[in-house]
Amino acid sequence: MSQGRHSIFGDLVVVIATVLLTAAFIIVALLVGPDIQAILVRAVLVTLVIFLVILFLRYFALLWFAYLGHAERNVLGVKKHHEIPPVSILVPAYNEGELMERALASLMQVDYPE
Repeated sequence: MSQGRHSIFGDLVVVIATVLLTAAFIIVALLVGPDIQAILVRAVLVTLVIFLVILFLRYFALLWFAYLGHAERNVLGVKKHHEIPPVSILVPAYNEGELMERALASLMQVDYPE
Protein backbone atom coordinates (compact mmCIF):
# COMPACT_ATOMS: atom_id res chain seq x y z
CA MET A 1 0.00 0.00 0.00
CA SER A 2 2.86 2.37 0.71
CA GLN A 3 4.20 1.63 -2.79
CA GLY A 4 0.94 2.97 -4.28
CA ARG A 5 1.15 6.15 -2.24
CA HIS A 6 4.79 6.62 -3.18
CA SER A 7 3.88 6.20 -6.85
CA ILE A 8 1.09 8.79 -6.65
CA PHE A 9 3.36 11.20 -4.81
CA GLY A 10 6.05 10.78 -7.45
CA ASP A 11 3.53 11.39 -10.22
CA LEU A 12 2.28 14.50 -8.45
CA VAL A 13 5.84 15.83 -8.16
CA VAL A 14 6.37 15.28 -11.90
CA VAL A 15 3.13 17.09 -12.77
CA ILE A 16 3.93 20.05 -10.50
CA ALA A 17 7.48 20.28 -11.88
CA THR A 18 6.14 20.23 -15.44
CA VAL A 19 3.64 23.01 -14.69
CA LEU A 20 6.33 25.13 -13.01
CA LEU A 21 8.77 24.64 -15.89
CA THR A 22 6.08 25.57 -18.39
CA ALA A 23 5.17 28.71 -16.43
CA ALA A 24 8.85 29.68 -16.17
CA PHE A 25 9.30 29.15 -19.92
CA ILE A 26 6.28 31.37 -20.68
CA ILE A 27 7.52 34.11 -18.34
CA VAL A 28 11.03 34.03 -19.85
CA ALA A 29 9.55 34.06 -23.36
CA LEU A 30 7.53 37.16 -22.52
CA LEU A 31 10.46 39.01 -20.97
CA VAL A 32 13.06 38.47 -23.72
CA GLY A 33 13.41 40.53 -26.88
CA PRO A 34 11.44 39.95 -30.09
CA ASP A 35 14.35 38.22 -31.85
CA ILE A 36 14.59 35.53 -29.19
CA GLN A 37 10.78 35.27 -29.07
CA ALA A 38 10.76 34.49 -32.79
CA ILE A 39 13.36 31.77 -32.24
CA LEU A 40 11.34 30.31 -29.34
CA VAL A 41 8.13 30.33 -31.38
CA ARG A 42 9.91 28.61 -34.27
CA ALA A 43 11.37 25.99 -31.90
CA VAL A 44 7.96 25.32 -30.36
CA LEU A 45 6.35 24.97 -33.81
CA VAL A 46 9.06 22.57 -35.01
CA THR A 47 8.64 20.51 -31.85
CA LEU A 48 4.87 20.45 -32.34
CA VAL A 49 5.19 19.34 -35.96
CA ILE A 50 7.63 16.57 -35.01
CA PHE A 51 5.26 15.44 -32.25
CA LEU A 52 2.30 15.37 -34.65
CA VAL A 53 4.24 13.41 -37.26
CA ILE A 54 5.23 10.81 -34.66
CA LEU A 55 1.63 10.71 -33.40
CA PHE A 56 0.22 10.09 -36.88
CA LEU A 57 2.85 7.46 -37.69
CA ARG A 58 2.04 5.64 -34.46
CA TYR A 59 -1.69 5.86 -35.13
CA PHE A 60 -1.41 4.47 -38.66
CA ALA A 61 0.98 1.75 -37.51
CA LEU A 62 -1.56 0.65 -34.89
CA LEU A 63 -4.31 0.69 -37.51
CA TRP A 64 -2.16 -1.39 -39.86
CA PHE A 65 -1.36 -3.99 -37.20
CA ALA A 66 -5.02 -4.16 -36.18
CA TYR A 67 -5.97 -4.73 -39.81
CA LEU A 68 -3.36 -7.48 -40.17
CA GLY A 69 -4.63 -9.17 -37.01
CA HIS A 70 -8.22 -8.95 -38.25
CA ALA A 71 -7.24 -10.34 -41.65
CA GLU A 72 -5.31 -13.19 -40.08
CA ARG A 73 -8.16 -14.15 -37.77
CA ASN A 74 -11.23 -13.58 -39.93
CA VAL A 75 -10.34 -13.34 -43.60
CA LEU A 76 -7.51 -15.79 -44.19
CA GLY A 77 -9.08 -18.80 -42.62
CA VAL A 78 -10.79 -20.52 -39.76
CA LYS A 79 -9.28 -20.57 -36.30
CA LYS A 80 -7.02 -23.51 -35.63
CA HIS A 81 -7.75 -25.86 -32.78
CA HIS A 82 -4.89 -24.56 -30.66
CA GLU A 83 -6.28 -21.01 -30.96
CA ILE A 84 -9.69 -21.94 -29.55
CA PRO A 85 -9.70 -21.70 -25.75
CA PRO A 86 -10.64 -24.75 -23.72
CA VAL A 87 -14.08 -24.78 -22.12
CA SER A 88 -15.30 -26.24 -18.87
CA ILE A 89 -18.94 -27.22 -18.54
CA LEU A 90 -20.46 -27.12 -15.09
CA VAL A 91 -23.78 -28.83 -14.48
CA PRO A 92 -25.38 -27.96 -11.17
CA ALA A 93 -27.33 -30.94 -9.89
CA TYR A 94 -29.09 -31.38 -6.58
CA ASN A 95 -31.40 -34.37 -6.19
CA GLU A 96 -31.34 -34.92 -9.97
CA GLY A 97 -30.41 -38.60 -10.04
CA GLU A 98 -33.07 -39.63 -12.55
CA LEU A 99 -32.13 -36.87 -15.05
CA MET A 100 -28.37 -37.19 -14.69
CA GLU A 101 -27.99 -39.97 -17.27
CA ARG A 102 -29.76 -37.95 -20.00
CA ALA A 103 -27.82 -34.79 -19.09
CA LEU A 104 -24.47 -36.58 -19.33
CA ALA A 105 -25.44 -38.20 -22.63
CA SER A 106 -26.37 -34.77 -23.99
CA LEU A 107 -23.06 -33.29 -22.81
CA MET A 108 -21.11 -36.10 -24.46
CA GLN A 109 -22.62 -35.11 -27.83
CA VAL A 110 -21.15 -31.58 -27.67
CA ASP A 111 -18.75 -31.08 -30.58
CA TYR A 112 -15.92 -28.86 -29.35
CA PRO A 113 -12.24 -29.35 -30.23
CA GLU A 114 -10.81 -29.15 -26.73
